[in-house]
Parts: sequence; structure tokens; C-alpha cells
Amino acid sequence: EEDELLKTRRRDKLGDQDLWPPRVRPLGHPSLRWLSFSGCKSLRCGLDHLPRCTQLHYVDLFGCPEVDAFSCFVASSDQVQLVWPSVEQLLTFAQRAAVPEQRTLELLEAAVKAVEEKKRQSSLEEPENGLLSMQKLVRNAAREAAATATLEIGVRELRPPKVVRSIFPEVMTDTEEDDEKSEALSESEPEKVPEPRGKVGECIRPWAFVRKLKADGFKPGTALQGTRLFRVLDEDRDGLISKEEFSILEVDFAGPEEINEAIGCLLKRHEMIHDVVARDLAGKRSKMDKKRLVECMVIAGVEEEMAGHAARCLLYCSRAMGRKLWARNDACKAALQHGLGASVIVYTLKLLESLQKFLQEKCQGMKQAFQQLDVTGRRRIAFEDFESGMKDLDWPESFHNGILEVMFRVLDRDATGAFLEKDFAAFEHFSYEKTLEALVRVGRNLVKFPKERPDRLVKVKLDLLTVADPSDTGIGRSSFVEAWKEFGSKTEEADGKMVFGILDFDDMQRIYLDRLLVLVDALPRRSEFFGLAKLKAHLQKTHGSLQAAFVALADSELPSVLGQAEEKPALQTSKSMERNRRVSF
Repeated sequence: EEDELLKTRRRDKLGDQDLWPPRVRPLGHPSLRWLSFSGCKSLRCGLDHLPRCTQLHYVDLFGCPEVDAFSCFVASSDQVQLVWPSVEQLLTFAQRAAVPEQRTLELLEAAVKAVEEKKRQSSLEEPENGLLSMQKLVRNAAREAAATATLEIGVRELRPPKVVRSIFPEVMTDTEEDDEKSEALSESEPEKVPEPRGKVGECIRPWAFVRKLKADGFKPGTALQGTRLFRVLDEDRDGLISKEEFSILEVDFAGPEEINEAIGCLLKRHEMIHDVVARDLAGKRSKMDKKRLVECMVIAGVEEEMAGHAARCLLYCSRAMGRKLWARNDACKAALQHGLGASVIVYTLKLLESLQKFLQEKCQGMKQAFQQLDVTGRRRIAFEDFESGMKDLDWPESFHNGILEVMFRVLDRDATGAFLEKDFAAFEHFSYEKTLEALVRVGRNLVKFPKERPDRLVKVKLDLLTVADPSDTGIGRSSFVEAWKEFGSKTEEADGKMVFGILDFDDMQRIYLDRLLVLVDALPRRSEFFGLAKLKAHLQKTHGSLQAAFVALADSELPSVLGQAEEKPALQTSKSMERNRRVSF
């Protein structure tokens, strides 16, 4: 009895771990392969020892908020599929620990694969790899946890995807009939192997595309070149457009005016606050949903068909940002906010054009309009005077909340709280087309020619991944106006102070990185979208149908080198592709 008492006291004093022989400590379970702590709120430590289990290949830590992020990082390896507690925890750790971008992407890719395995395991009717079968309640809980993890990390369904008929799935119509066909295909037919491209002569070459459209007198649109449209249609970047790639033009497009009005209805419903609009469009979804966008626009008073067209345009403008930020919890909202920024810019320009024409017709000139609005006679117009004056003049848009605030912000070019006669003089020379063209040109040049940027913008990293950079301090009004002037002839037709007010959505008196990214990505993409619409209308008018247009463009006279060639894969050297893409009009 004394010996047992001594042993008990010694065990209480030293602890259980100290009774183990030292040689056993570094060993792990020799055959453990699958480990799940999903939903365990009390798990805090011990993960550092998981690599000792040499056969371990799957660890599920989803919903374990107390787990140390560094321990998760240590446990993750090429051999172990680790489901992180949350994507937010992974990204926060990567940022704080200064994990290289490539390694962060590898961790995200591994996390996606692990969640896919989690969902697959939860959907199995019969267990595999020696796992015990789960009871009904446990299986339901596992499926619910897998669905939550899938929603958070943005993993697609595991069934075979729909047959994509376009390089832009966002702009394709998604009908119930297409869904049924896709489900039937996934259940009954094996996945089809893409057909080979075929003869070179059955495709459209860049030089033929550009020359033919130029000969027909086609003009792509605002600050848009024909070679850019070719690159949009050339999905695989091989320097040729096949019939499958050309089929994107079969989508129904609406004109820019109609889509501008449709999105304008949505903005007016939320008093021109684009952050609120983006939050409404995103809802609680992890990825962009066209049906949700259509629903919100219909509620705002847009016809359902036009709402579908506007949703396609908005999704196309948001597409690049959505791909970059897919792992973030707010990826859907951030991407839609980015794409919506282009529409906010264009709609603001349209409102300015409408106001300009209204004042010129109602007051017989801008100088007379200023005098009529200057009720105090101090040669300066405050917002209260502007608001009451515009309502007295009965401008239709003045009765919508938020419109007059936007107009005043743009016209107050020096941010003094009132605009002067010189501001109205600058407004008199305002042009919607020239200002929009200047904005698109500046956006493209910031990306294409980084060494030619103004001094104030040289060090700005225009990468979509840096949209939420905490070190971003923005650009003030005076610095922006100076940088705008440095672009020379590209911006001389647009007033830099008014452009600053147009881009300053939130009236923060600074232009932050997210606005510049709208300028370099979302706004040019909007131009591309309507360039495709204009191209479709031109081809149908000129050739009668898209099929006849493709034949006409593909049957253009071949160069002597291609004319003597046999059937070969449509490949080009990088130099020839670059030479072809320099052709423009």
C-alpha cells in the first residue's frame, strides 16, 4: 500500500508525461491515416506533433476556432490534406507571417483539395479506407459541415461541370433547360474530349480580322482597337479564332444606353451609394450569382429581360476581380463593387450630360444658369442654393435622393463647399464622349506603359490582389490633377478636377487604389463588352448572319506561306503572334 501511495504522489507531482520513457516521445501512431476534429471548439494545441504520424494523409480542422494558425501551417504538407479552420485564418496568418505569395497560393490550393475530399467523404453511402460507417445523425452533421466549408471556400459542385459554350460563362444565358441537359450529361454520358481545331483556313487570323473590318468601315468604340476585340475572342491565345470561340457573339446584347439606365435604377434605389448596392447584389453568397443580380434589378423597377442584359455586363466587368479574390470571405461583394464602379462612373457622366443640356435649354446658357442659381448674389453657390434652385427649375433627376449630392461634388472642383462661376465655365465645355474616352485611355496606359506613368503613380502597384492594401494612403486632389495633366494629349479634353470628383464616389477627398483598379480593369472591360455588341450588330448587318460573317472572315485571302501549307495545328511563334496583334485600327 505504501508503494502504491508513493507512486500516486509521484505521478501527481511529475505529471503523466514525465513517466513516459524519452524514446517514446518522438513517435506517432504508426497507422493513423484519417483524423477529424471538425467543429471541436476546445481543440487548442498538439497539432505540432501530427507530422510524426507517418501514414496520416487527411486532417479536418474546420470550425475549430481556438487552433493555433502556426500549428496548422506546420501540420500542412504535401502528404497531408489539411482542412483549415477557416479561409480567413489562413489568409490572416499568411499576411502576418509574411508568407511568400507563391506559398500562399499553394496553401489555398491544398485547402481547396482538402475541402473537396471532405465533401466527397460526407457524401459516401458506404465508408472506404477502413473508416467506420457513420450513423444517420452523424452523417447529416458531416454533410452540413462539408456544405458550410464548401460555401466558405468557394468550391464548386463535384459533378462534371456544364458544357461551356463560351469563353465568358457569365454572359451566357443560364436557363433551366441548360441545367437539365447538363445534369443528364453528367449522369449518362462520359465527359467529351474537345475537338481538334482543324485546318488553319477554317479559322480567322488577326490580320484578316482587322483588315476586313477596317475595309467595312467598322469602328470598335471608345478607346478600343480591333486587335483588342480579337484577343477577347481568341480564348486560347493561339493567334486564331475558331468557330467555337466565335460563338460568343451569339449571345443577346443590349445597347449601352439601355444597360446604363437599368443600372441607374438600381443606384437610385440606394441613393447612389455604390457600397450598399454591391452589398445588396452580393447578398450572403460566396460567388457571384446572375439570378440574384436580376432579382435585385427587377425589384428596383427594371424589366426582367433588360435586367438579364445588365447583369451580364456587370458580371463581365467583375470577372477578373472575382477570380483574384475567390478565397476571401467577401470576394463576391468586393468583385461586384469593383465591376459596379465602372457603371457608377459612366452613369455619373450621363447625369452630367443631362444636367448640362437641361441648363442650356432652360436658362439659355450656362452663364445665365449660374446667375439664376446664385440667389444670394455672392457669386458662389452652396449646396442648399443648388438643391432648391434645381428643384425650382424642375430638373427630373433632382427629385431622386443622392443625385444632386453627386452633381454638387463633381461641380465643386476645388472642394470649397461651393462652386464658383469658373466651375460653371469648365462645366460648359464638358463632353461625355471625350471624358469617357480619356478615362479608358488612361486606364489602359497605366497598365500597358508602367514606365510612362506620372511620377505620383510610378510606385503604385496596380494589382487586383492589392485592392485592400492597408498601406494605401490614396492620392489627394492636387496630386491627382497634376498627374492627370502629365498624360498630355490623352487627357486634355477632360477636366482633371471634375474627373477627380467623378472617381471620388465616397467624397473622401482622396482617390484610393480601388478606384484606380476600376480605371485600369473594370472600365476597359465595360468598353470591351459593348465593343462585342457593336461587332455583332455590324457583322449581322453586313453579312446577314454570324455564320456568313465567320465564313467571310475565315475565307479571306491567305498569305503565300499559309496558302501552300498542309493541314497543320494552328500554332504560331511568339514573334508572329506579337506582330499580328500589333495591327490595329
